[in-house]
Amino acid sequence: MECLVSGSMASQSVRASADYILSSRAVLESHHAALAFQLSKDEKINIFKNLPSEEFRNLRKQIIDLVLATEMARHFEHLTKFVNNLSKPMMNKLAPEEDEAAPGHASSGRPSKRSSVGSSSSGSTVDDFSPRPTLASLVQESPENRSILKRMLIKCCDVNNPTRPLEICKEWAIRIAEEYFAQTDDEKRLGLPLVMPTFDRQTCNISKSQTSFIDFFLKDMFAAWDFVCDCPEIIANLESNYKYWNELVAKDNQPAAPPKLIAS
Repeated sequence: MECLVSGSMASQSVRASADYILSSRAVLESHHAALAFQLSKDEKINIFKNLPSEEFRNLRKQIIDLVLATEMARHFEHLTKFVNNLSKPMMNKLAPEEDEAAPGHASSGRPSKRSSVGSSSSGSTVDDFSPRPTLASLVQESPENRSILKRMLIKCCDVNNPTRPLEICKEWAIRIAEEYFAQTDDEKRLGLPLVMPTFDRQTCNISKSQTSFIDFFLKDMFAAWDFVCDCPEIIANLESNYKYWNELVAKDNQPAAPPKLIAS
């Protein structure tokens, strides 16, 4: 999918005038969603042509909503809704020993998925605690909860590189950085304000950018997702990759560049 210049803010800077740029918010995401449906008008690639009109309108609305959810400017808004509507309700009414293991308690960062109701040392029985709602029940009872879950799923997919195996993570971290370096190069060449001045190829420390991104955006998001969906491999990769990047930061070192990409 094409990009306008390199990024959303850069696109605004050059005042892209295409009719399918819907607003000054989420410029790149709006462009991609609109262009996808524009391309689908071609009969040879129209994957929606057999859908009834009402189903297509509903699907189109959902797809656009999910694409727009990947805009990082609204990251914390989406994360807060996910935690409040799904994670916290599933955490409520824990047995005492589970409650001690819940996020925020000093003894642990994450509660057990298994309920130990009725086995606490306080003598509490199963009748003293209501069953926690399941993810299925929470999304079945609320269309908004279904949308919140889907938005968080696509957000986790969108920025999942730090949760991949290390060799893949390293290669794509460098490729992503190169994309941002190219954007900064273009902004300098065109005399535009620098959207991401830290991504200057002469001064940027990729390792530091990775640890900062994980600290600021990913740790809380994947912890919340893990509580709801239980993904130990993803969490283990995130932790080990963070350790790798942090060690490079301490050494003020950079990872070896991947092989040069072959132009397609």
